[in-house]
Amino acid sequence: MHYVEEGHGNVVLFLHGNPASCYIWRNIIPHVSKGSRAIAVDLIGMGKSDKPDIGYHYDDHSRFVEGFIDALGLKDITLVIHDWGSLLGFRYAHENEANCAGLVFCAGLVFMEASVRPLNFKDMPLDTRVCFPWCTRFLSGTCSSRWATSSSASCSTR
Repeated sequence: MHYVEEGHGNVVLFLHGNPASCYIWRNIIPHVSKGSRAIAVDLIGMGKSDKPDIGYHYDDHSRFVEGFIDALGLKDITLVIHDWGSLLGFRYAHENEANCAGLVFCAGLVFMEASVRPLNFKDMPLDTRVCFPWCTRFLSGTCSSRWATSSSASCSTR
């Protein structure tokens, strides 16, 4: 998977939305990298990352993100997650809480901000909720108290 990296220190990993690439973080990384190791990845099949012959299902993307983190040996990560990257980031955080120092959430699909009409997780069809069982934990406020999420957060790339 293609990625850009700047700085040294605590790891801040940026996961972009769909369809996009790590390029969306180009104006944010220089500020973050002054005191941290900022890493922005192109999700598999996007940007400059490889385009393997896979189904590109949610589980495929999730395995590639976890494999990327493992391959680089990233520890105590602060995830900056946007849009499609929010689904992948929240799942990683849920399954690897001990390896996550924090979450920064902007315009994520978890709260369905990108849908045609606003939709809360509890209002989604059951078959959709079953695909993302970890969402309930984050939306119910039972996630670690060191993490704060906000559906009103915004990201600027200008």
